[in-house]
Parts: sequence; structure tokens; C-alpha cells
Amino acid sequence: MKPKALVLIIAGLAVLVAAGWFAISSVMSPGAITIATYNADEQLVGASEDLLSSVAQALRSTDADVLAIQGVESEQAVRDFVANHLADMGYEHIVSLDVGHEDGTENAVLSRFPILNVRAFADQTFEGEHPKQAGDRNNPFAGSPLRFRQSPLLVELDIPGERLTILTIDHKGGNRFSYWREAEARATVALAQKHARNKRVLILGSFHAENDSPMYQVYDENGFRDPLSDREESDGFVTESAGDRTDFILCRKEMLRSINPDDAFVVELSLPNGEDAHYPLAVRYKPAG
Repeated sequence: MKPKALVLIIAGLAVLVAAGWFAISSVMSPGAITIATYNADEQLVGASEDLLSSVAQALRSTDADVLAIQGVESEQAVRDFVANHLADMGYEHIVSLDVGHEDGTENAVLSRFPILNVRAFADQTFEGEHPKQAGDRNNPFAGSPLRFRQSPLLVELDIPGERLTILTIDHKGGNRFSYWREAEARATVALAQKHARNKRVLILGSFHAENDSPMYQVYDENGFRDPLSDREESDGFVTESAGDRTDFILCRKEMLRSINPDDAFVVELSLPNGEDAHYPLAVRYKPAG
């Protein structure tokens, strides 16, 4: 056999061995999973079939392993939507808790991985009370204790490689109630610090404010960061059809290396009749294990 041919054979064998080792190591090491957030904004019940189909198509495009949805009408509404539109997506674990919200809305988590613990905090009050003025108008809540507009949902997930805690929240909307969002943010941070037993925690949801708001700064100052903030086009990473970026996935600063900002994406909805809606935001998350 000619030396040149022998060299080619050896090189080919080396490539095959390397490929085989890569395949084995990929199976042995848990890979990244996709985590997404989406504000349904009370559109799972009674919405047009065109809109529901558009929502379903966008959620399918995320192919999320864990999907948090805010503004759902009930757990049954979520289960019906999954059965009718996402039946083959593998969401064997679905939770949503009635939190007594005035509009009947709540938060939900859909997961391909087991959900171990579920909690809501509907009756929890936090420091302070509603001021007399909200913006330039009288405050209808003046003097009453501050509490969550809609309780966040806390779940602990058994994902490959670790136990991950997720807090999903739909913050109070309306610019005149920015003080309320700040109080909610402080309370959400406190819940994360208290209940995330292994400190692996994500806070995600619809903030109804952008990343230069005082409410957002509460999270930042308490060690919860937006992993997309260093991405060059992050300011254009809109999550609403109106052109705003108000939906976020935050992680503890110690977890920033677990999320590659270049892998994050938003899926725009194809909206019928010019309807307004939020868009799903997704990241790829690599467990610590």
C-alpha cells in the first residue's frame, strides 16, 4: 500500500473515532433546553380561530421544552388549547392556579419535564400601601395594602442536570401604576430568594415596562439580569406588535453563562385584522449539571 493511501485511511479512521466520541459525549452530557415566555392576554378563550392558529403556530416555532404563559383564563383553558392546537408538543405537565384575580386571569407553565412543586401567593401583602395619587389622577386603591395584581406562579422543574425554579409573573400595567410594579418586583425577588432552594432560578413574564424603567432596575440591583442585554440588537428585540420590548427572561447573575444571548429569539405572530398581541420570547438554557 502506498504511503499516501495509508495516511488517508488513518486520517479517515481518526475522523470516525472523533465523530463517535462526540456523539457519545453529547448523549452523556445534558444539552441546552428551550425556555419561552408568552403573554396570552386573555386570548385563549373566545378568540377567533385565526388568532388561536397564529398563536399556536408561533408557540410551535419556539419548540419550547418549558413554556410560561401569562394572562390565561384557567388551567382548563390551557389544557383545551393544548389539546386542540399543541397536542403533539409533549406538554405532559401543565399547571395553573386560580389566584382570585378580578378578571379571572392567572399564569401557567407547560413542561416536557416533571413539575415537582407549585405555589402561588395571592393573599400576600408587602410593605407599603397605595398612594393617594396614581400619576396625575386620584388612585382608586388609595390607602389599601400593596399586594400582587396577579400572583406570580412558582414552579420547581426536574430538568436534565438540575432542579430549576421558575417564577412567572404578569406585572401591573399602566404607566401611572409604576410604583405598583416596583413593589411587585421587590416582592418577586424576595420570593425567589426564599423559595429557590438551590439558587437556580429564572424570573420571566410580561413586565409592561421596558429595560430602562425603575421596576426593571429593582431586578437588576438585586442580582437578576437580562442575558440579552449585551446582544447588539437587544433594543430592537421587540415582544409586542406595538414595537415595544416588555417581556423578559431574567436569571441570577451567576447563571448568565447558562444562556447564550445569540441563541435567543422572538417569534412574531401573523395577526388577523391588525390585532395587537405579545410575541413569544425564547432562550436556550444549559443546566449546571
